[in-house]
This record gives sequence, structure tokens and C-alpha cells, in this order.
Amino acid sequence: MAIDIKLTQNTTTKQFDVSFENGDFKLVDSFDTSLTVSLFADSRASSSQVPRSELRRGWWGNQFSQYYPLFEVGSLLWLVYQGRKTQATLNNAIDFARNSLQWLVNDNHAKRVNATGVFTDDGITLAIVIDRGNSIVETRYYDLWNNSGQV
Repeated sequence: MAIDIKLTQNTTTKQFDVSFENGDFKLVDSFDTSLTVSLFADSRASSSQVPRSELRRGWWGNQFSQYYPLFEVGSLLWLVYQGRKTQATLNNAIDFARNSLQWLVNDNHAKRVNATGVFTDDGITLAIVIDRGNSIVETRYYDLWNNSGQV
């Protein structure tokens, strides 16, 4: 059962693009696009997180959500991009990832979603585990800021 559109990442530019097959979207039986967009689109920061409103980022489409007025697409992972390599930074990254994926549980696409993380030499590696029910568990690993010199 295909449940999401397949994204392909360009190995040189690291940008994602929609995959096509036979003139139509390529579908996959995973949360491929959902995870990528939820984790790596920028959610808007609060005034306590970023005092200057013009620096709070966020996706413009979140302003027009009529169905879920308190829901925002994306995460706040961008806030830890320049953070120090401390437990607080790691905890924030894990919390931001969990919060950005909670909609999968709220909308009954998954029974549970969990995120864990560890520091690596190059940044943070997140492990995302999604329990879809019916004994289907999907695990994905994301290297944040690999070789960026950050964290």
C-alpha cells in the first residue's frame, strides 16, 4: 500500500526533489516525504526563542491553515544548527523532531513516534522510529549538519 510520494536527494547539492515514474508521482509504502518535510521545513519560532520577528523563519503556508489553526508544518531543528555540543542542544533537537512528527499520531497514521539522538564528530544523528501498527515499524536515521562545522 503506497502511502507517500518518493523524494530523491541529490548527492551533490543535498536538495530533495519529487520522484516520477511513468509520468506520475512515484509512491512508496513509507513516510518518505512526510518525514523529510516535517523535520526539515522551518517551523516559526516563538518570540521567547527568537526575539526579532523577522528572524523567526517559518513556512508562509502555515498562516493559512484553516483546518488546523494551531498546527505548523516543519520543525524548529534550525534553532540548534549553531548550538554548542551540549546535552541541552541534543535534547532540544530530539524534542523538536518529536514535536514535528506528532501529527502522524494525532491523525492516526501511526500508533507511536519516537526520536532519539546522539552527537557524532560531524553533528547530530537522529533516529526516528514510527510504529505504524500491524507489526510495521519504520526506522530512519538523519545526519544533521554533517561536515558543516556546526554543533
